[in-house]
Amino acid sequence: MTEMMTMNLLKLDAEAAQNIADTFAGCRALILEDEIGPEMKAALEAAGCESVDLFETGDAALEALEVNAYDVLVLDRINPGIEGLEVLDRVRRRPNGLKTDPDVPALVYSLLGGEDQRIHGLIARGADDYVPKPATSEELVARVAAQLRRRKPTMRSKGWTCAPLEVDADTKDVRCNGRLLQLTSREADILVELYKERGNPLSQSMLWDRCWIGKGWSHFPEEFANTVDQAIKRLRKSLKRQCPDIPDDFHPLVTNIWAQGFALRNLAGMEGSR
Repeated sequence: MTEMMTMNLLKLDAEAAQNIADTFAGCRALILEDEIGPEMKAALEAAGCESVDLFETGDAALEALEVNAYDVLVLDRINPGIEGLEVLDRVRRRPNGLKTDPDVPALVYSLLGGEDQRIHGLIARGADDYVPKPATSEELVARVAAQLRRRKPTMRSKGWTCAPLEVDADTKDVRCNGRLLQLTSREADILVELYKERGNPLSQSMLWDRCWIGKGWSHFPEEFANTVDQAIKRLRKSLKRQCPDIPDDFHPLVTNIWAQGFALRNLAGMEGSR
């Protein structure tokens, strides 16, 4: 996994590589994982984390949380000693002397990936994200990056615009130079989620979480990635057909960010291209 992650990062274009560097700069991460921890640690280090502390037991992780300030936590549920959700619960209850912020972003990464387990982890125990195993190193990096961006906006958001595309995140109306576009509800859902990220990428499973789960789906089917890809293709075609004012050089408006997912293109400077 380490070599593959390094190779994938080398394939990033300059803008995407800078985005990763900005996102992970100065980040200190804690991983609680007793099986594939070294691979996870290597993936976050390759992405640019300043330091990654790996622990195989919940007891050791808690001891570290008492003396170190972490920017993000990645916790397995099934591990020796105190399990991951109990570690998170203790962090969230703000014990005296804890160096790590009780509101630190926390991802649960577990084989217990059923709907009930996910709901319990996210709602009852305070996780910010819940990633069912198995997941690729790229998926792990994308999920951690999404949490870090909520705390530290990246350079990608500065100077970013999707004008003349206008997206109303509340009504899900989308216009191009004032003309209302005809999009399916799924296309609108995807576009709104990408718009909220202001050019930052969302992985296939993150889009599935936001645009499919709870809307007729309650799980991840085996073919979910292909379903997301096909929905993105349809969205791209709809935007290309209904946005003739946007030059061909800026299509597709929904782009691929290598090893991270999909993003809405930055249209800053579009006027100068005409």
